This record gives sequence, structure tokens and C-alpha cells, in this order.
Amino acid sequence: TPYGNGAKIDAQKKYIGHRVFVIILKN
Repeated sequence: TPYGNGAKIDAQKKYIGHRVFVIILKN
């Protein structure tokens, strides 16, 4: 469903954003 795809994309953005945030903290 379109909603399911949107949720997947949103989850990926949050996950990527979290990864970047952790990398910045480590530096």
C-alpha cells in the first residue's frame, strides 16, 4: 500500500539520521 511504502521510507530516513547523529557524536 502507499501508506506502507511511505512508512518504510520514513523509517529508513530516521535510521539513517540516527546513524549520522551517532557518527557525529563519536567524532
